[in-house]
Amino acid sequence: GHMLESALEAGFSSAGVNVHLLGPMPTPGIAYLTRTTRACAGVVISASHNPYHDNGIKIFSSEGTKLPDSVIEKIDALMDAPLDCVASEQLGKAGCFPDACGRYIEHCKSNFPGDRSLSSVKVVVG
Repeated sequence: GHMLESALEAGFSSAGVNVHLLGPMPTPGIAYLTRTTRACAGVVISASHNPYHDNGIKIFSSEGTKLPDSVIEKIDALMDAPLDCVASEQLGKAGCFPDACGRYIEHCKSNFPGDRSLSSVKVVVG
């Protein structure tokens, strides 16, 4: 995951895109923060319990929704194109996003009904 994150960071920065690194968090958290921070896009490096073909890089629109297949197909086609970088003074900047998990946790808590309780729920953590 870290190697892919570094590669994506370098690629976006070389194209003049500013990158905010959120660290590990659930895919819906990336969609939520993409929308609420008014980011141009959100990218998830997915590596879950699902079969390998269900994992990979997921890209969200500025609204935090899945990109249309037609846009994904255009991005896939560009993967074989020669790399083009902006001039050094136009390189994007990268940095950590402060309290990304905390913002998403607060969002989740605010959507949980106040009259519900999880006291009878058993959770196994591995």
